[in-house]
Amino acid sequence: MKLHAELHPEKYREVVRNSGFAGERLKNRPEIVRAVSAVLTVFGISMIFFLPDDTVMERVRKAGWTLLTAGGFSNTLDRLIRHYVVDYIPKGRYVYNLGDFAIAAGTAGFVAGTLLDGEKEV
Repeated sequence: MKLHAELHPEKYREVVRNSGFAGERLKNRPEIVRAVSAVLTVFGISMIFFLPDDTVMERVRKAGWTLLTAGGFSNTLDRLIRHYVVDYIPKGRYVYNLGDFAIAAGTAGFVAGTLLDGEKEV
């Protein structure tokens, strides 16, 4: 199954098939990239069920983690099915996809929820 960016490259300034991590790191070792992506995705999904959600900030942290994991899951599926991730949103030196922005937003939410949670009594 091809993405819209692959079917209509004329509508996008740049379409990149990234077979590695960010910046095509380890692109010559796709089996490592796929394995690490799969392990991290399974870990991320598992953690969703263990994160507490009793307070507002814990829910913010959990929502951030869920968004981060969803972006990672999207990229992992691309790597497992297509053997590459399609990046089509140019920004500076790199080209991104929506999953990358979900990872960034989720990371920001997770960090914000963690930092703003305040100190808990032990």
